[in-house]
Amino acid sequence: MTTLLGARPATVAELREFNSALEKIRVASDRYPEELEKRTGL
Repeated sequence: MTTLLGARPATVAELREFNSALEKIRVASDRYPEELEKRTGL
């Protein structure tokens, strides 16, 4: 595995901490305004 700018792989504990923090983030609105979403065709 190569590293970039001296970075090291995350440990399991760090990944758990990161995932725990992500679970606390709430998305409170739509991703795009309705007009733009219609353009995606989804």
